[in-house]
Order: sequence, then C-alpha cells, then structure tokens
Amino acid sequence: AELNGEGATREVCYRLDAAALAAAGAAVRQPPDFSPAAALGNGAWTPSPHAPDPADRLTEPLVAAIAWGAQAQFLLMPLMAFSLLAVAFGAKLLPRALRPAAIILAAAVSIYVVANLIVGTQVADRLVYRGGVPASAVVTGSYATSTQYNHHDVVGYDVLFRAANGRLVRTRFEDDDFNVYPFHNATTYPGVGDRFTVRYLPHHPSRFVIVGDDASPWARGLRCSAQVGKVDEASRLHDYAPDDAGLARGLEAAGRNAFAAGC
Repeated sequence: AELNGEGATREVCYRLDAAALAAAGAAVRQPPDFSPAAALGNGAWTPSPHAPDPADRLTEPLVAAIAWGAQAQFLLMPLMAFSLLAVAFGAKLLPRALRPAAIILAAAVSIYVVANLIVGTQVADRLVYRGGVPASAVVTGSYATSTQYNHHDVVGYDVLFRAANGRLVRTRFEDDDFNVYPFHNATTYPGVGDRFTVRYLPHHPSRFVIVGDDASPWARGLRCSAQVGKVDEASRLHDYAPDDAGLARGLEAAGRNAFAAGC
C-alpha cells in the first residue's frame, strides 16, 4: 500500500470482500476504477480557479529557470568556485580591457549562488505560485533516495495531476525541495494517497508548488492537526488545574477555534 498508494489498498479490500460475498452466493458488481487517474475525479473538492497575468506567461521561462536553480542550489556551488578560480588565475591571460568585465561577472555569479542558497527557494515558490495554474493532485507512491539532509534520509514522492488542457501529468518531488507555499520553517509534505492543490507552470508542469493553506483535504487536515494539538494542550492544562478560570477559558477558546476551522 505504501508503494502503490491509496487506490491499491482500496482495490485489495474490494477484491477480498467481493470474493467472500461471491463464495456466499451473492451477486458482485464489476469493480470500480481504483487507478490514480480515477482518484483525481472522485469527490466534490476542486481547487479555486486562478488565471495568471499575461505578464506571468511571458516570464514563465525565467521563472522555470529560477525554480530549477532553487532546487539545484548545491550543484551551483562548483560554478561559483570555478568562476572565482578562473578570475584569480586567468585574469592575467585576458586583455586588460576585459579584466574588469571578468571580475564583475565572477562577482555576479558568486552573489547569485549565495543569494540562491539563502532565499532562492522562497523566491521561486512565490513566483511559481503567482504564475501557476491550479490543479487537484494526488501522491501515488514514494521512493527512497540516496540523499541525506540534516541527518534525514530524503524521501521522494510520485505525483499525478490533470492539467488544464486535460493531459495527465506525472511528476515528483522530494522532501528537501521545500516547495510547500506559504513557506514555513518546519515543512510538512503530503503523503501517499493525500489529495492537495498544486500550482504549476503551464509549459513546465514539473515546476510546481504545493498549496498548504487552501480547502484541499490535505491542507485542511494539516490545519486540523494543529488545532487538535492546541485543544489537547489546553485540555492537559485544564486537567492539571480544573479550578483555574483562565485555563477553562483557554480550553473553551481552543475548542471554538477548532470547530470554526471545520475540525
């Protein structure tokens, strides 16, 4: 189930139940379509429409390049080192008139690489979110990678969504891409079977962000998890001192907030 997704689990359960019913003499209908593509069409939830500005469409190649650079930021470090070494050891080989331009170019590359390490992901996510087209997506599977990030074994996830033109897009992300928007210090990613909203670049659909603050099932579950955590904390405080009016009001307020959030 972890490898094949929610649809595979439901299909196995259906077939087991169908076999038991058939053995008892019951008539069993044909099984429904449990494929990930069919899962995208199930349920009443659809993401809110968003029409990118014409200017966003014109700058899409630049945004795609920025998004690529944000994900490949550590691969760009050798580029900075090479440019600095080239200037340090090769400037004397250049004509005197070209040396200032070479130094400026090396400095620009270095500034870009350092800035990309610091804020590249946040800038790329904001640009893709602004210029992206929304779609309902589902995580269909996960896979191990050979990468470690902050002593964490990076996990990759396969994603399926239907583009605005009706084409099914199969892509993926890894849990060190930090492609959840809005940005948070502690990033939570969808798991296998989760349905959520992506905003993708129309001509570069592999460049997308995961929307974490809308009405998708995954985003709502994320908010409810935080609200339930606050209710649990307030409940433990109240249980410790049930005679404290302030703690009682805090528990009541936490419950109201959770209810208002639809949890």
